[in-house]
Amino acid sequence: MKGNITVKRLHSNQSGIASIVIAILIIIILSTIVLGFSQVIRREQRRTLDRQLSTQAFYAAESGINDARQALAEGFTAQKNTCAPLAPGPYTSISGTSSNQLDGDNVKYNCLLINPTPVDLQYDNVGTEGVTVVPIEDSGGGSINTITIAWEKASSGASVSTDFRGVGNSFTPAASWGAKTGLLRVEVSPATSLLRSDLINLSRTFFLYPNTDPSSGGNMLDPAGTGTIVNGGCSPGGTPRKCKVVISGLVGQNRTFLRLSSIYQASAVTITATTAAGGAAKLVGAQSIVDSTGVASEVSRRVQVRVANNGGVDVPENVLSSMNTLCKTMSVTLDTTTIPGIPKAVSGTGDANCNIL
Repeated sequence: MKGNITVKRLHSNQSGIASIVIAILIIIILSTIVLGFSQVIRREQRRTLDRQLSTQAFYAAESGINDARQALAEGFTAQKNTCAPLAPGPYTSISGTSSNQLDGDNVKYNCLLINPTPVDLQYDNVGTEGVTVVPIEDSGGGSINTITIAWEKASSGASVSTDFRGVGNSFTPAASWGAKTGLLRVEVSPATSLLRSDLINLSRTFFLYPNTDPSSGGNMLDPAGTGTIVNGGCSPGGTPRKCKVVISGLVGQNRTFLRLSSIYQASAVTITATTAAGGAAKLVGAQSIVDSTGVASEVSRRVQVRVANNGGVDVPENVLSSMNTLCKTMSVTLDTTTIPGIPKAVSGTGDANCNIL
């Protein structure tokens, strides 16, 4: 007897598995995007914090610079070559154990160095109006043998001009000179003796000409040297400035003043000197190098500046300066007996409103 056999087949539906896989992939992608944005946000927060801390550290370093200026104005002349504050003393701005603390434990300047005797002097903008007076004196008291003056066109962060004047010593109109490196006028006045006759006889004026001819130098011992035009020996690769002149013949002079002024263009100037012993002079009384490091949490900023000595007061350009107008009085008396043909003379004075100082 034959029976009917029924076979049942089971069919599996796998469409749900694909949906789960797609959902997992979407979750992974979204999680990756979220994590990426989180990293960007954390990084930006860190940058913002670093910028804030960097600004605080910079201001802390500036506070150190200002404290050093105050100490120099009070007469501080020593070498400060350690970061620690000075022992309590007359210079309160840089002495004491907490003079460098600004805001709790996080913001302070942790290192302040002062060098009052640099081996070079730097002036970034010797202008065409006015005079920059520079004392040249060795801190050890040695006599000055040579003074080297290097200069180039002043620039506010841009590359300096290397377009020097060509061969020839002549003063041309400013319009013809153009934007080229300026000519530097230097008056050298040894001050070992302050007698008027010595100052007149020993002072020399040189005009440093920015051309490419080899530097001819300047000799203070030459009595005919005043007013000499001196070749600058300029070169695009010249150091420390593009043009350089050496003034020699300063035998026996342990203190000399320079009066600098530019013609045509403002100049950046670097000055060095040597002693009679042949070494580099450590120049005192002109500039101090102040090096200050500020810190805010773990961020540090370091600032180095040159500060004019005496609290920023330079050696005066003139013997006498006045904010008021000065006038002269004049009295004239003519005698017709000695000058025939001239009417009777009238005696008089100058402006009645002239104030005698």
